[in-house]
Amino acid sequence: MPLPLSISPCPILEAIVEIRFDPSIPAEAVFGVMYQSFKADFGDYERLPILQLPDAVLQNDPDLRFKPHYRLVKEGLTLGIGPRVWSLSNTGDYIGWTKFSENLIAAIGKTVEAGFMEKPIRFGLRYINVFDDDIFEKITLSVDHDTKPFTCEQLAIRAQVAAENFTTTLQISNRATFKSAEGERVGSIIDLDTWTESGLQKLLDGPAEFIGVAHQEEKQLFFSLLSDELLKSLSPIYGDAQ
Repeated sequence: MPLPLSISPCPILEAIVEIRFDPSIPAEAVFGVMYQSFKADFGDYERLPILQLPDAVLQNDPDLRFKPHYRLVKEGLTLGIGPRVWSLSNTGDYIGWTKFSENLIAAIGKTVEAGFMEKPIRFGLRYINVFDDDIFEKITLSVDHDTKPFTCEQLAIRAQVAAENFTTTLQISNRATFKSAEGERVGSIIDLDTWTESGLQKLLDGPAEFIGVAHQEEKQLFFSLLSDELLKSLSPIYGDAQ
């Protein structure tokens, strides 16, 4: 089935790529080395509130171990840097996969050149999509109870979907609170985190192909969830490239 090149209005609230890694240098030195590689493109940096926590907590809490400590921003892109993680995200108006992937490939190249990454241990490509209406009324996935569709004011599901190369953690909710350019909103969310913890040397050797495969698998799952009626309402544009 051909996949759209774009849809409008675009439901993407945020697109995020995260790479977790074991550093080849002392963890506390990672930011300084990485900042030297990116300051020409991003400029100054911002310290994140997580740095107010004691170092012992940051090192030993598994929920904090892979969180960014610093943030750099330019033209809709945010680069997050931590001792064992870096992320590139596009929040707000989506710049499109072509431009986003170009920035991502360049960032991975600079990271490899900087030489602070001993080995990557997890790659994730995440898209958070938001809708105004109850999304369960407009997608191909349904929850049944006693052979009838199960509907309620607040419904959330979480699933792990394995594909050929990646696993996608899929989360769907018909009532979630999130921040947008217009302020705080309540609506439906389709959240897909397409990730792997294996074969990550391919990410460093050929990032364009690696992230292209991840994007394709995420995109196929997303559009398989949309009903024909919902997809038609989003004015899909098709073309030769996917």
